[in-house]
Amino acid sequence: MRKLGYLFHDRHAYALPSDAHLDALAQADIGAVGLFWQHAADRDGNALPGFEALLERIASRGMALETLEGPEGFYDGEMREVVRRLIALAGAAGVKTVTLTTATACTMGAPETYFSLLREILDDLLAHAARAGVTLALRNGFFPKEGADRAEGLARMAEELSGAPFGLCLDTGVSNLRRAVLEEFYLMRPYLRQINLSDSIGGVCDRLQPGYGDAPWHGLGLALDGMEQEVPLFLACRFFEPTSGRPLRRRARRARCWMDASIRAPTAV
Repeated sequence: MRKLGYLFHDRHAYALPSDAHLDALAQADIGAVGLFWQHAADRDGNALPGFEALLERIASRGMALETLEGPEGFYDGEMREVVRRLIALAGAAGVKTVTLTTATACTMGAPETYFSLLREILDDLLAHAARAGVTLALRNGFFPKEGADRAEGLARMAEELSGAPFGLCLDTGVSNLRRAVLEEFYLMRPYLRQINLSDSIGGVCDRLQPGYGDAPWHGLGLALDGMEQEVPLFLACRFFEPTSGRPLRRRARRARCWMDASIRAPTAV
């Protein structure tokens, strides 16, 4: 059985995971938890009063908080300081990875200067990540016109930063918007530190549960089978919507069963 986590992403930003949520995950053998940054910190990047209690509730069920999804934006000025504090908070909590998604190229300058600006920002943040013992993973974003070109650029940057605590995070639901899940997976594969699993259909990234859209899950499962290292997988979908009316345990178990059927556990060598 491949290890699987659940990411309480931005659609859950203002509702902390409840005991019912955590119980459902634990009973479905989903052993890792990821949080959107506003579950852990205020707008200034300082820990929320209930964050330590949430960590205890997660640990009491045999699970671990392994990833934080940082804010999306142009990481300069006040926003950069928020991310620095979030990195320090993650390190103190024993979190392994902080994922970041940059703002669009048009807000960071012309496309030809995008990666040089991004590299300058990352050099600063990576110094803080190294001190905190945290890995930064840059997530592919909403760049449908650039398609896999942006994944190629991210892969080149990851190669340049091979000695730093840095990697990439593939969001399958976003990649599927441009029909590039497998293409971007193979471009990013050597540098992947996390994969966020969600589905999409048409031109809307609505965080569907895998299998409910048209992403190429069979192909991705075969691609993952061929990886030498095991990359953390996090469900980043909406099966915990409070208005669903279906029992949380059943929905979590269904996601676990889908995962086991679609993506096999890595074979021991």
